[in-house]
Amino acid sequence: MRDAGGGPSAGIVSGGRSLDTSGNARLVPVSLVIPIRNEAATLPALLRAIAGQTVGPQEIVVVDTGSTDSGVAIIDAWRKREGWAMDACRVLCERGAYPGGARNAGIRAATQEWIAFLDGGLVPQADWLACLWACAGDQRSSGVFGLCSFTGGTTTERTLCALSYGVGSAHAVIPASLFHRSMFDAVGMFRADLRSAEDLVWTNAFVERYGARCVCRGARVEYSHFPPTLRAAIKKWFVYEVNAVRAGLMRRRHFAFALIALILVGLCFWRPYVSCVLVAVYLVGRGLVDPIRRSRMRPWWAGRPLAPLLALVAAPLLDLAKVAGAGAGWWERLSAKRT
Repeated sequence: MRDAGGGPSAGIVSGGRSLDTSGNARLVPVSLVIPIRNEAATLPALLRAIAGQTVGPQEIVVVDTGSTDSGVAIIDAWRKREGWAMDACRVLCERGAYPGGARNAGIRAATQEWIAFLDGGLVPQADWLACLWACAGDQRSSGVFGLCSFTGGTTTERTLCALSYGVGSAHAVIPASLFHRSMFDAVGMFRADLRSAEDLVWTNAFVERYGARCVCRGARVEYSHFPPTLRAAIKKWFVYEVNAVRAGLMRRRHFAFALIALILVGLCFWRPYVSCVLVAVYLVGRGLVDPIRRSRMRPWWAGRPLAPLLALVAAPLLDLAKVAGAGAGWWERLSAKRT
């Protein structure tokens, strides 16, 4: 996908720390949009990383969707300490908004021609924005996707990471990316009615329009804040699947869920031994083999010997949460059609 004009010039960033004549980091015409809700624990690391960027944004727009912690106060103290003017680093209040609605509010409030996204819980590398900006110029692209590397701190977080994305894996995501604001006229804004999966909906629309994504592999952020407990993870996986159904995503996977469930229930009555064997194969495959396949770190449980055992317990519970979430989502859609 090529820019029709107005993109950044190629070669603005040549490596290292890009400085202006006063010795400060170069500021580029980018508005950094960050939705938050109760991110006080993760904001200090994120803000330190923003302050340490080799190329900085002209503007930061934080969209708070109803925090009840000290997150807004942390941002205000950081803004003053770093010398940001109030109109250049500000917090908008969009109480009750979901991530898509928060990003939309940030886009509308942004004053710069380019929009970059981060989320609470992410930590960008020092050259993250520099790499995105240089890539947009080199490729003459109006949309550049960055990569998110997934890790986990505690045993539970590491296990959840391994069962979902894979420890050490990297994926192109919206909250690591840079877009010219014209992209939101061409592709549309984010779905504001979804609690999750709104980024996948937008990315699918982007790919449908342009055919492919421009991915900058040097522009990386890190995410390690998976749910701290298995109970919280089950709730998160359930909610995600409900919203995936609302968004019209993953229909083949949901059909496979239903078919597998029917087969296992049938085998329990007619061939119980076969059913037990299949369940055992599933547990080994999903709880042991699949996390290894997904992860780039080998072994992914390094330093956490109990993690593989936790994965054997967590995998079926998370998959059941997905099945229940998909079922709830489809029941909601069918009920809406009947009314």
